[in-house]
Amino acid sequence: MSADSMRDHILNSGSYGLSGRIASLRGALWKHVLRHAEQFAYDVAGLPMALRQLLRWKRPADDLPPAEYLHWYYGWTYWRLPFGPLKGLIAVIIWPVALIAATAVFTKRNGQAIRARSGVSVSEQVLGQFSLAARHAIAPNWFYMFELYLPDRARCAALYLTAHETIGPAYAILQPPPDADGMDDKIRFAEHCHEQGVRAVPVFLHFSGGKQMPLKGGSATLPDCDLFVKPRSGSGGHRM
Repeated sequence: MSADSMRDHILNSGSYGLSGRIASLRGALWKHVLRHAEQFAYDVAGLPMALRQLLRWKRPADDLPPAEYLHWYYGWTYWRLPFGPLKGLIAVIIWPVALIAATAVFTKRNGQAIRARSGVSVSEQVLGQFSLAARHAIAPNWFYMFELYLPDRARCAALYLTAHETIGPAYAILQPPPDADGMDDKIRFAEHCHEQGVRAVPVFLHFSGGKQMPLKGGSATLPDCDLFVKPRSGSGGHRM
């Protein structure tokens, strides 16, 4: 390779490396924005539950039913998170508009099919979405996901937990302190369950650096079904 061609090769490689780093930075920034946008959407959806807790600020009795306790805990933490009151004020303005828009979108997607399947009219579905959003902070997408248009399920709406409660406050209760036991490591968790005979979602294969790694309880073959590929650590699609 001549000196000139070598110089061109180095310059091209450097340019590619810089563009790759810019693309990587742009992707990381976009993920950061999406993560915060998702969290704010949860803050808007959970507003009615948070407002209700302002009326009973005192800590409830210890024998409160689990779902009701988690509802209370969500409302209690809502105002104590960074910028909680400010986000709550913005959510008060956005919530009615967001509810109407989300109801329109999800009713258009599902309304006629649910009417044909269950006999629940489209107008009843719309009223149900408004009612459950205001009373139990259940957004329209969860209204259809949990089939809360069915009367027997709607009567149990207070027992349902949605993402704005579980992803933040509820998981915070269940999680040990950081690095307490390493169980946020999916491989260690799977191997620990295998050793203790605890039934859990199986991990079949573990790859690192393009090589298959040994795994207790793993498998040399894959089952004929849908499979998920996940990073060893991380949650909610992050670090993918």
